[in-house]
Amino acid sequence: MIDHGLYCHEPEAFRLSYATLWKAIVTGDTETVKKVAESWGIHDHELFASFQLFRPYKGNQGRAPITTKPVSRADLLELQMSVKDRIVRMLSDSSLVPPELSLVGRNLNLVRSLNKALDSPVNRPRIMAVYANRGIEKDKSAAWLSDLRFNFGLLVIEFVYRASESWRALKKRVTGSDTGGFEDMLEKQLSKNMEAQLGFKLPENYGKVDIG
Repeated sequence: MIDHGLYCHEPEAFRLSYATLWKAIVTGDTETVKKVAESWGIHDHELFASFQLFRPYKGNQGRAPITTKPVSRADLLELQMSVKDRIVRMLSDSSLVPPELSLVGRNLNLVRSLNKALDSPVNRPRIMAVYANRGIEKDKSAAWLSDLRFNFGLLVIEFVYRASESWRALKKRVTGSDTGGFEDMLEKQLSKNMEAQLGFKLPENYGKVDIG
């Protein structure tokens, strides 16, 4: 049983914007990602997109990674506060942030956590992208080009999913070690990205859900 918690009505404008955001992330349409994010008062659109996809989105290329080393509890608190400050700065105008976004984000993290706990049986990002695309009204005159870019993006996501699962199975058979499923891989990528940008590493059991 899942404790559903809070519910809210989803305004059509928010639903359409969120679907557009996901499609733009898949197709690499950075301008649209930035436009949607800024309409919600979110200044750091790359960090925001990374949290939605739960993998690095473009990242901050050209910035030297921060060297990691064992930290004390005080150091960890300082790092956590730096992340909090970065996230606060990301919201250039909190009055524009849709209240529904926090609930959608919580639900997205719950689905991701459950998929991880169940050993990544489905390609979650691809499913999200497919249904986001279905929920958007398209300009028929340019639909073929839009669909071509989107389908290519889906192909890349599916290839990464299948390749990671195949590599995992092969390595497990040869070495006997299990590197974890697709969600584990995405989590490691996001953790590395946050570590490089913010000097903060996600906890090992981040978002863990007990299902048994």
